[in-house]
Order: sequence, then C-alpha cells, then structure tokens
Amino acid sequence: MAVLGGTQLFLSNWGVASDPHTYKALNIKHVVNCTVELPFVDEIADFMDAQALAKGLNPEGPGEPMMQKPINVELRVQLAGRLRVPVQDGTDQRICDYFQESVGFLRRAVDSQSGHILIHCKHGQSRSATVLAAFMLHVARQAGTPKTAQEVLAELKACRPRVSPNLGFLRQLDDFAEAKCGVLCPSSSQEPQARPTPSV
Repeated sequence: MAVLGGTQLFLSNWGVASDPHTYKALNIKHVVNCTVELPFVDEIADFMDAQALAKGLNPEGPGEPMMQKPINVELRVQLAGRLRVPVQDGTDQRICDYFQESVGFLRRAVDSQSGHILIHCKHGQSRSATVLAAFMLHVARQAGTPKTAQEVLAELKACRPRVSPNLGFLRQLDDFAEAKCGVLCPSSSQEPQARPTPSV
C-alpha cells in the first residue's frame, strides 16, 4: 500500500479485486484493472452470466461455472473512476504506452480525495506493480526527489513481497525513471502541484 495526500493506493490480485467487500471495507472508489479480459467488480455478475450462457448453461441452474464465483457477488459497488490497462504479462508487451494515461488517472483520483484506489492484475505482482511503480516514479520526480525503479520497487516489495515485474517491464520502468521511454511525465505546468513522495 502507498499513501499519497491522504489517499491510499492498494495493490492486489484479482481474487481480492473481485470481492465487493474489499471495496466496502477499504472505501475504494477508483480502480486500475491491468488485464485484458478480467471484469471490473461491478461487471462480475453480468460477466459470469454471459460466460455461462456461452457454454449453454443456465446461469441460475446447475453446471460448472467458468470461474470461481466471487464472495458476495450480490453486493453492488459504485465506482467513481475506472481505467483498464489492457496488456498481457509478457516481456514483449509495451506497458509503457499506458504510463501517461495511468499516471494521469491516478493523479486525478488522488486529487479528488473521493476514496481510495485499487490497482490490480491477475496475480498482483507484475502488471499492476509496474503501473503503481510508474506512478510513484512520477510523483517522486514531480516532488524534486527522483528515484530509481529499483528504489520504488523495493518500497513496494516491503509491503507486498511478491511484487516482481517481468524483465521487459523492468526495462521500461528504468527508461521511465530516466525519462527515456518516450512517454514522459507531463510538465508541472500541466499537472497539479505534486504532493510528497508516497510512503509504502
């Protein structure tokens, strides 16, 4: 977890992200879903019904579900903001193409102070960790205290030891930290004034 300006940023796998109780308990209102195919929490019931129908099953009847039914699927979650980063966890994937968009989304979510933020992928270790690390690099740079990708990842690992971006993502984070990746942080004139570096 990172804390920025009173807003908490949580990193998780999809198992946690699919549980509506997570959102209620932690007051999560903004989500970054770093997968191509997994639904947002408020789409799960419709998603499961569609998958069942595609297999010729009655969603209300017997049959093996395509995926494990999440806890308390009947609860409805109202999100204030959502962003999908549609990448696979592969070394050839250009997750850096989404750094600018995800940084802007997270910056606006933090500044809105309307609730906490959840960033997730399937396992909560590579794609989502890379997106959160990119945001933390941006915040540190805007605050005038730039960090390396390794420093930011060490902070994340102290909170979530399984954080482990793949080698392709690590290279892209290194380039982003050194402002070489081609998707640079917006200038301070285009961004709200940066808050202190997040503590993890």
